[in-house]
Amino acid sequence: MISRRKLIVAAGLVSSGALALAPMAHAAPSGSTVATITLTSTGSLDVSVPAGTTSTPVNLGSTVSTVGSWTAPNSLGAVTVTDSRAGQLTNNWTATAATTAFNCISGACAGTGMTNPTSIPVTAITYNEPVASVSSSGAGTEVFTPVATVSLATGSAPVGSMVAVGTNTATWSPTLTFLLNGQVAGTYEGTITHSVA
Repeated sequence: MISRRKLIVAAGLVSSGALALAPMAHAAPSGSTVATITLTSTGSLDVSVPAGTTSTPVNLGSTVSTVGSWTAPNSLGAVTVTDSRAGQLTNNWTATAATTAFNCISGACAGTGMTNPTSIPVTAITYNEPVASVSSSGAGTEVFTPVATVSLATGSAPVGSMVAVGTNTATWSPTLTFLLNGQVAGTYEGTITHSVA
């Protein structure tokens, strides 16, 4: 039989061992703490386009129906990209344009039994961009690269790009060139869509 005294000593040894395994908290002469903050970019990237609607379309001009290339004398109007995004390392963007076919909406071409075309397909439309007026908050660090002549045959196509430091804008007034194929006389209408990303 184990004596009562021996049991008490054994219990004391177990308790001492448990205490020895616990880590000891202590102060140091100096300490460092890592912390972060998050800054998000603000503002937006937008394009404004000429106001042309079905009821009041932009008039690009007129010519005698012919076969061959014809550049409309009137521009589409001012297209402006405004990049107001703050907190960007560089404010880069690319503008694109696309068009629908120009279809007859009134005049002789609206009749029936025509043998000549009554539509100008997208494959026959070219977008012409003059040099843009540009500005930037980055002290002249903007570089805008226009695409002088753009075929819109395959859908949306790049018409210009910007590389800039800081917020920026670019404005240009494009014209359209049509490859005519003896279309019937009348008024033809299409929709040009600009996008920026």
